[in-house]
Amino acid sequence: MKTGCATTDRPKDECRGAVPRYVGNRTATELWAEFASGVSVPVVRGRVRAYPGLRGPAPSTAPFYRAFASVGEGDGRIIDAGAGAGVGSAALMPQYDQVVAVDADPKALAFVGAYAPEVETVRSSLDEPLPGRVADAAVVVDVLGLVKDPTRFLGSLRGSVGPRARLLVAEPSAFVAQRLTTPARRAFSPRSLEALLVRGGFHATTWVAGTGTFIGCVATAADDGAWEHFAAASRVADANPDLAFAELAAAGRSGRRDVQREAAIAVAELRLKQSDGDGAARAFLDAAGLDGNDPRPLAGLSVLALAGGSFEDAVELAARAAELDPTEQRAAMALAWAADRAGHRDAFNVLRIAERLVPDNLDLTSRLAARAAERGDYAFGIAVFERLRSYGDALPAQFYATLALMLTAEGRRSDALLELRLARALEPDNETVLELWSELGTLELTS
Repeated sequence: MKTGCATTDRPKDECRGAVPRYVGNRTATELWAEFASGVSVPVVRGRVRAYPGLRGPAPSTAPFYRAFASVGEGDGRIIDAGAGAGVGSAALMPQYDQVVAVDADPKALAFVGAYAPEVETVRSSLDEPLPGRVADAAVVVDVLGLVKDPTRFLGSLRGSVGPRARLLVAEPSAFVAQRLTTPARRAFSPRSLEALLVRGGFHATTWVAGTGTFIGCVATAADDGAWEHFAAASRVADANPDLAFAELAAAGRSGRRDVQREAAIAVAELRLKQSDGDGAARAFLDAAGLDGNDPRPLAGLSVLALAGGSFEDAVELAARAAELDPTEQRAAMALAWAADRAGHRDAFNVLRIAERLVPDNLDLTSRLAARAAERGDYAFGIAVFERLRSYGDALPAQFYATLALMLTAEGRRSDALLELRLARALEPDNETVLELWSELGTLELTS
């Protein structure tokens, strides 16, 4: 028997509180949400989540939740992974016995608790499966593009649901001229999202949105155990590559070609990381044989050709990969590196396109900034670096030193010195940093 909000004789609106009153400057980033219950919760208007009744840069995802609730089998326990403000969690309540809102931000969960008090809240970044009994279904909407390791996120979610559990996933659609707003790190094509789901332990069964600003599908949790091998390989890849290869070989024995393809690509990526060019080439060719329309094997072969000094072959292979999917991150990066090394006349523009698709990649961003500096466009290079820094990832001293050089060229000496202080804090004996500090006229090198 259904309980709580799933009870048929209760109004659906009782499952959630009324839209709160937002206190503060309506154009401000930080506000307070005041609920009729007397609860007040701080909110931050940004790209991370959309709040009911409050306009902001985050897209509304409620229609996906409502659609899944209307076609869902109902009953049981469902996880809203990356629940945000809980608007979607509230939409699921009439259909399911128990809705679990999972988010890493305690402020978001406080909002959920006030807005949808019958929803269970769990604080977790889904680095590991959730404790307790497994769920019967799950929802992931506008989350995978924000997290740093979406494969691990999905693998942990797979460990939190039962075999054959249904999953709704919807993410922003990638396009070549995209301009992602921090903290969004990536967007997806149907192919790239499908590949990610396979490694995370799910298989797309029905596409509910394939065009527009969002793409989405209903997927089913795999019951062959291959996802556990992918997860294990990822955990031990650096410390014990041989064990990682063994785990990937186990995954590759799956009867599904899409799983075999992902295992082959994962082997190739690990071989490439070990500088085993021949082994990587064989694995990329195996993956291409399993799926000739996948751009990643061609992109990988382009990287190998570039490493071998075959610039023309590298450009050709990368271009063919980009033709298959111009928004595929590996293809865009391979084409950017090949065009840059080959001295192609459009190398700068190709680098710009790749940076838009992979805005959090340090090597790519650094090369684009260097190219901009060569053209005398220091302001563009500074903007690219500031954008990378906005993700909050750890950055090396060389990043701050390079940024200081560009700031100096723009006449912003004080700002340059601030960046150099950060560089010195990371690497006090870095000769490049010390020389630049001296060139800026600062002789006192002690903190």
